[in-house]
Amino acid sequence: MSSVPVVKVVNRTSATTDAHERIRNILHHLLAELVGSEETLAVKFYVGEKTVVYQVDCTPQALGRVIGTKGKNITAVRHIIGAMMSRNGMRAVIEIPYFPSSGK
Repeated sequence: MSSVPVVKVVNRTSATTDAHERIRNILHHLLAELVGSEETLAVKFYVGEKTVVYQVDCTPQALGRVIGTKGKNITAVRHIIGAMMSRNGMRAVIEIPYFPSSGK
């Protein structure tokens, strides 16, 4: 007998989708205040079973302000968003872009 893979369908209510969108807006506004401009960044999110991944897209010039000295800014933002998402029973992961150095 061959085993049939089991696919788990996760039903998302509009309340949880609204919560993800609200958190995305809060994250976008927090980062916009750090960077100083809303036009230089965008935030998208992907929902998993127990995790929401927020993907931040910004310019290389804005990346330094997003990360902060020794990563303090992004660490603080990750803690705040993580605490907000835990109220919904989910984890939050914030991904920031990677720009390799030019080697100068």
